[in-house]
Amino acid sequence: MGKRVSPHQGFRFQMQCTDSNWFGAAAKWPVTMSTGPDGSIVFESERNWFDYDARHKYMCTFEHFFPFHFECGEIAKPMRIELMCTRPTMGSPFITRREKLHLMLFPGGEQLLQTDPGVDISPWTLRDRYCFIGKAVVGQLIKPEADDSECVEKEA
Repeated sequence: MGKRVSPHQGFRFQMQCTDSNWFGAAAKWPVTMSTGPDGSIVFESERNWFDYDARHKYMCTFEHFFPFHFECGEIAKPMRIELMCTRPTMGSPFITRREKLHLMLFPGGEQLLQTDPGVDISPWTLRDRYCFIGKAVVGQLIKPEADDSECVEKEA
């Protein structure tokens, strides 16, 4: 018998971040970014090293990301997180290309990564990029997929 949870899902991202002012010389810190049912984003790091208000200073690589179910009765909202990323080109870490990406997260657990012109690319490519985390835009569900009383059985 499993646990009863909301059919809506949030996301948890495990990242390695460094201060861009010390890029190459600064230590990397593990940071976990999680989304909440109200469209919030929570950052967790050792000794609260990651300061959300100064997030534009940190360059992060996304190592692992996975969806998780919210508690029963919690309804997720779709989100779009803006990222400004650099990645090595032509096999050289010193020749980089900067690009604006949009990470879109949907309540059903789907995620989509698009370039600024709107071309879909694999979210796994975030492992090879250093990204500044920009603003998040929270949307509304046009038709709620679940009401507050709806729950699903999650495998144990």
